[in-house]
Amino acid sequence: MQRAIGIATRYPGRIQLVSGSDDIALDFMLWGAESWICGPANCMAKAVCDLDRTFKAGGLAGAKNKMATLYIGMNILESGKFVQKLKYGCVIQGTPVGECRAPLGPLTDDEKADFRKAMEPILAW
Repeated sequence: MQRAIGIATRYPGRIQLVSGSDDIALDFMLWGAESWICGPANCMAKAVCDLDRTFKAGGLAGAKNKMATLYIGMNILESGKFVQKLKYGCVIQGTPVGECRAPLGPLTDDEKADFRKAMEPILAW
């Protein structure tokens, strides 16, 4: 975030700020990011698009509430096994995407349960 603030304040109008840190995407938006490279959109598409639209429409309070809901799932993604969790997020929505290839290993039952729980409010969006 420190680097993003530096870019936004040193190069206004000269360098486009892009969010690539999913669990702090709203912070990037507040500092001028107009785009977001969002891996979680693979399994949270409706929710992340809604967050982006809400912020761009000027609904900061609503965007904060939406980010608070998304944060739990995104933070679990960022804690490790990102690709495996993205794929599992697709599976729990009925979209089979296959297993990760080596060297990525499978999720444990506990990891699946934690991510599934975090996804419940996101899938109810």
